[in-house]
Amino acid sequence: MFCMFQKLEPPEVEVHCLHGIGLSTPGVLVYNSDTAWYDHIPSVVGDDGDGTVNRRSLRGCLRWDGKQSAPVHHREFQGTYAEHLRLLQNPEVMVYIASVVNSS
Repeated sequence: MFCMFQKLEPPEVEVHCLHGIGLSTPGVLVYNSDTAWYDHIPSVVGDDGDGTVNRRSLRGCLRWDGKQSAPVHHREFQGTYAEHLRLLQNPEVMVYIASVVNSS
């Protein structure tokens, strides 16, 4: 199956990819082959990630590293505020963002 995001071209701008890890996250949905996918609740295979997005997808920005002239910065955060929607409440993330803004 083709995914339109598999061929995302590098954006040619500096990228700061920040995300959480270490939380149980759905990784793969397994559907019964006897029924149509929309008529069946899939089995869920767990994975590592931020509780919403799996680690493999979160690290997708690394595919641009070395393929564009602008740098790609990547940071993973663990702990209480590593969850997908809580990441911007993470004190380490706020310090990182402030350092990027202040260095501009």
